[in-house]
Amino acid sequence: NYIVRSIFEKFDDPAVEIIAHDTVNVVREPAPFTISRATTDVLCNGQSTGSITFTNPIGPTFEYSIDGGVTWSPNPVFNNLLAGTYQLRARDGGTSLCFAFSTATINQPPLLTLTSTNTQTNCSNKTGEITLTAGGGTPAYQYSIDGGVTYVSSNVFSNLPIGTYSGLQIKDANNCIRTNPPVNITLLDTMRLELGPDSTICVGNSVVFQPQTNAETDTFKWQPAKWLDYDTAKNAITTPTDTVGYRLNAKWGLCSRTDTITVFVLHKPIPNAGLDTTVCYKTIAYLKGSASNLSGSVNYAWAPSTLAVPNNTANAIAYPDTSRYFYLTVTDNYGCNFSVVDSVKITMRDPVNAFAGNDTIAMYNKPHQLEATGGVGFVWTPATSLNNPFIRMPLAKLTHDQYFEVKVTDDIGCYAIDGVFLRAIEGPTYHLPNAFSPNGDGLNEVFTPIPSGIKTTDYFRVFDRYGVLMFQTQEWLKGWNGNFGGKPALAGTYVWMIKGMDVNGLVVEQKGTVILIR
Repeated sequence: NYIVRSIFEKFDDPAVEIIAHDTVNVVREPAPFTISRATTDVLCNGQSTGSITFTNPIGPTFEYSIDGGVTWSPNPVFNNLLAGTYQLRARDGGTSLCFAFSTATINQPPLLTLTSTNTQTNCSNKTGEITLTAGGGTPAYQYSIDGGVTYVSSNVFSNLPIGTYSGLQIKDANNCIRTNPPVNITLLDTMRLELGPDSTICVGNSVVFQPQTNAETDTFKWQPAKWLDYDTAKNAITTPTDTVGYRLNAKWGLCSRTDTITVFVLHKPIPNAGLDTTVCYKTIAYLKGSASNLSGSVNYAWAPSTLAVPNNTANAIAYPDTSRYFYLTVTDNYGCNFSVVDSVKITMRDPVNAFAGNDTIAMYNKPHQLEATGGVGFVWTPATSLNNPFIRMPLAKLTHDQYFEVKVTDDIGCYAIDGVFLRAIEGPTYHLPNAFSPNGDGLNEVFTPIPSGIKTTDYFRVFDRYGVLMFQTQEWLKGWNGNFGGKPALAGTYVWMIKGMDVNGLVVEQKGTVILIR
C-alpha cells in the first residue's frame, strides 16, 4: 500500500496549505521461478578471487544481476569478486519482466599477519636467531627469510650471522603471502680477557700465563715475543732475565680484547770481592767488596771468617797469615735465596831480607864502605857520619865506634830494619888479642884477627912452640877455636903469622904470640 499525498498552497494566501490524500495498492505476483547459485570464497583476505554462478534459472533469455538489478548480464558466472554479501536478481528478459530475488555471501579468511622477533649473534657470528609468528589466513603456514626463494615449516631461523634480513615472509595453505619489514641481526659482544695481577719472579724461573677468557677464544698474539716459548700460545711460558711488560691480543670471531701484564724479575746479585792485591809480610789488607745487579738488600759474608773483621760487611780488614784467597758471599734478602761468591787474592810478600852487613872494624877517621842488601830502597841512621844515608852503599867516616841501622824497602813499600856495628880502630892493620880461653863460658872462645883497613887476607896461621901448624885459613874473620886434630890443644903459648893486602894495595905482614888458657 502506498499513500499519495498532495500539498497545495492558496494562491492569495501562501500560508494556507491544502493537503489531499489517496491510496494506491500494488500487488506483486510470485515469480514463476527461483534462483539457485554456487559461490567460491576468496582465498586471501582482500583479494577479488571469489565467484558466483547462477545455476537456476538457466536459459538464453535470462539475465542476471548481483548488485540488486543495477547492472545485468546474460552470463550467469560472475568472477573476480571481493568478499561480501551480494543481492542476486534473475529475470526472463524475453517473455516477462518478472524477477527472482536471492542473496549470496562470499567469505574470506582472516587477514594474514606476520610478526618477528630476533636475537643478537655472539662473537662467533653464527648464533643470531629470527622467529616469525604467523596469524590469520589459512593454516598451515610456511616461512621464509630469503624473500620466498625457500620456505620451511619451522618459524625459527637459527645460526644467523650479522646482517639485514629483508626477505621475511610467510605463506599460508592458500599460498597467500605476507611480508615483514627488514630485521637487523647485530653483534652481542660478550668477550672478556683478563691476565690477572702482575707477577714477581726470581731470575731463572718461569711464568705460565693463565688468561681468563671465553672458551671460544681461539686466537692469541703476545708482544713482545722476547723470552716466550710460543708467542701465539694461550698459556705462553716466559723465562725473562729482566723485568718485562707483555700485551696479549686475543680474538673470538668478530671480537677482540687486549690486556697487559708485567713480570717483575728479581735479579741475581753480582758479587765483587775487589781487586787482587799484595801486602807486606804480616800486615793487614783492606777488603773492599760490593754487589751489583740488585733487586733489594743483600747480606755479605767473608771467609775465612776468622781472618776478616768484621766478616759480615762489604768492607772489612783482612789479617792474612799467608798468601791466600778471601771469599765474599752475597746472599739476597728478597726471597730468591740467591747466594753467589767472588774471591780476591791477597798475596803476602816474604819478609824483606834486610841485611846491613856483618859487624866489622873500620879504620879510625877513614872512609869505610857500608853495604846493605835485600831491597830497592835504603835509609841509614844515624846519618851524621855518612856521605849519603839514602843509598845502598854509603861511606862512613868514624871517630868512634858506631851502630848503624838501615831501613830496607822493597818495590811495593814493604820494609825491614837491620843493623851493623862498626868498631873504629887504627889501621890498616890486623888487631889480635894476646890470649883466649876456649873453655865454653862464651867469653874469648876463638882467637880471631880483626882486620882494620884490610882488603884481603892471604893467610892466617897458628904454630905451637915446636913449629907444628895448628891452624890456618884465608877466610875473612875466621879464627882458631883452640882445637887440633879434633881435640883441645894444650894450654900454653902459640905463635901466629898473618899476611894480607890493605885498602891501599900494600902488603901487610904481622906476627906475634897468643896464650891459650884452659
